[in-house]
Amino acid sequence: MSEELKPCPFCGGEAELCQGYDEDGTELCSIHCGTCGMETIRDDRKPAEAITAWNTRPSPWISVTPETMPERKQSVFVTNGKTVKEVRELFASDDDGVITVGASWEFDEAITHWMPIPELPT
Repeated sequence: MSEELKPCPFCGGEAELCQGYDEDGTELCSIHCGTCGMETIRDDRKPAEAITAWNTRPSPWISVTPETMPERKQSVFVTNGKTVKEVRELFASDDDGVITVGASWEFDEAITHWMPIPELPT
């Protein structure tokens, strides 16, 4: 069984695999969103390769390391891999790669990832 297509990354609409042939008889495929019309380049990738490429999305989460710490007083989302919390003003982050959010709530496990809170849509 082939991998299921994720929704369109631009509008959330349903995506479909489109297959056909060029004038030389080479099989071509692309992924098309039926809602917004976004379509990948039609090329000679195998359907499974096209689906994998479509389903690959960059993660907005940043691993907690000494090199990737958020700024103090920055509003961020934090997670321990099980729960996500919004932190309006980051209490502390240190050079050892540890995020402390204060005593009002605590995770049972260390915070592993964070991400900036995105701008609201206009």
